[in-house]
Amino acid sequence: MTLTKEEETKIKEEEIAKYKSSFSSDDFVCGNCGYVVEPVKVVRGNLATEIILWFFFIIPGICYSVWRVTGKGTVCPKCNSSQLVPIDSPKGEELAIKAKRYETPIKPFWKKTWFIIVAGVTIFVIIGLLSQGN
Repeated sequence: MTLTKEEETKIKEEEIAKYKSSFSSDDFVCGNCGYVVEPVKVVRGNLATEIILWFFFIIPGICYSVWRVTGKGTVCPKCNSSQLVPIDSPKGEELAIKAKRYETPIKPFWKKTWFIIVAGVTIFVIIGLLSQGN
């Protein structure tokens, strides 16, 4: 049994609609790695540079911190690319047909709290150094 062009088109549209329904409208397709992802917000810059600037150069440290915090961007959690295309757009629909869903791995507890520990130790060291001067 052969299908007409209209039947083939209808079948393809039904398959695409079924496939698209598995994604939410908040999802994006990464133009770099091709996965369907929920983007992750990241702070630009480098934490080590920020800490060095705060210790040795207070004013540039403040400027760098403000620059980092105000410039949050969204990236792909798999490849850290900023080439994210909304899945609702025509280009996103085209990419989603070939895409796979990427499940973001759960970060270990210690990775979430390392900054708090480093900040606490740093404050403790600074207080210790200041108390020796008196």
